[in-house]
Amino acid sequence: MRHAGVLSALLLTAALLCAMPGLMRLPVQQDRTDERLRPAQLRTLTVWLMPGDVGDRKLINQLCTAFEKQRKGVRIFLRVVPADEWTGETAVLPDVALFETGDIAAPEQLFLPLEHAIGNSGMFAGVQRAVPLWLAPNVLSIPQSWLQSTLSATPRPNSLLSSATAEPAQQHNAVLSAAALPWPMLLRQGATDTPEGVGWQQLLSVCPAQLRSQLLSSLLDSDADPPVPSSGPDEWVTTLPVPRGASPTPLPRVDTPARVETLAQHQSRLQQGEALAACVLTPAVSQRVRYAALCRNGEDAKAFVLFLLQQKEAALQHGLIAPGCESSTPDPLLQSLMDAYQQPVLPNAFAHTKQELAALCADGFARCEDPVQTLLGLR
Repeated sequence: MRHAGVLSALLLTAALLCAMPGLMRLPVQQDRTDERLRPAQLRTLTVWLMPGDVGDRKLINQLCTAFEKQRKGVRIFLRVVPADEWTGETAVLPDVALFETGDIAAPEQLFLPLEHAIGNSGMFAGVQRAVPLWLAPNVLSIPQSWLQSTLSATPRPNSLLSSATAEPAQQHNAVLSAAALPWPMLLRQGATDTPEGVGWQQLLSVCPAQLRSQLLSSLLDSDADPPVPSSGPDEWVTTLPVPRGASPTPLPRVDTPARVETLAQHQSRLQQGEALAACVLTPAVSQRVRYAALCRNGEDAKAFVLFLLQQKEAALQHGLIAPGCESSTPDPLLQSLMDAYQQPVLPNAFAHTKQELAALCADGFARCEDPVQTLLGLR
């Protein structure tokens, strides 16, 4: 009996040990959360932006937000980084670089080669290192008060940048041809405010042929240096013979000058209520071109650059034009710019610094060279 009890106890113990794993196993609650509601695994995309004159900071912020919504799990860390920080010894390069013409001198130390060549403006030593995204075209912006009531001008409908209920001052601005410009007014002292760079030459390029030949003769016959002040050719018109139709006596200085400025600047002043007319200038640009380049060969980085290249309509709404952009708009000024800038002349982003570009453009202006020819030499 004793041995039988011990054997029964052993058998019962063995049975309990065999059943123990099943008894100790707790029921597992199934996760029924919809996959669409699960938080995405975040991936940080670092983008460095060089400050400059393109005037596209608001556009870039908007596009970064739009890309985050489109690319699941990506969060963009956008930094404005000055040029000297890019080449620092402890600099950790970003995934994507956004910069302007003349910002980078040695792209092979910073940027990866791109797979597809898009244009000469982003090539260095025969290798594509960057792609142009958009540029800021120039217009000659003239106060409406300059225009006589009999001057033929095409009324411009509401801009893409303005609402459907535009102010009267915005509805009555005009698009002018070069032949319709009030040249007697433009020849007054201080009448024209032009930026440094190719803007000087763009203003010269719209001069009537007779006036331009007179300017060329006066510069070539002069023993003195060409009248190109460092702040702009504000006084160059005072050296010209008085053209036909202009007053032979000195005219008073103009209080409100015409301006060679970007389309975005012109549109901004229109929205502020200024009554302005605009003339499309020669389709040439210099510093104000935004480029994109890769510092890291990541899928998110490449997708972001491709995304930026596709945002041509968004750029146009901010007064910027993408190279090769084709669009139809009821706005005569924008349509004129689109037609003129189908194949814009872009300088090479890596050929010269911004200071060298400005000096070369000033030299081209002093020699009365066409702005397109100047930029063709910089490619």
